[in-house]
Amino acid sequence: ILRNAKFDESSTKEELEKILDNILTCDLLIIDDLGTEPATSYSYSELFNIINSRLLKQKKTIISTNYTINDITNLYPERITS
Repeated sequence: ILRNAKFDESSTKEELEKILDNILTCDLLIIDDLGTEPATSYSYSELFNIINSRLLKQKKTIISTNYTINDITNLYPERITS
């Protein structure tokens, strides 16, 4: 969602901020198919910020993936998987 909105020229900064705020503050966030997104520094940074912010706010997050825990630790930087 964030990547699509970021690269959509019709999205305003305010719209991007609203999307991110909704992701960070919703009661339950479900991240589906983790590991299928392009592996970029932007996606790693956004994923860390989302997970970390939600942890600090004690918000619930469910993550589904076809990868094992070992696969995830090999795919993502330690900052995300720790």
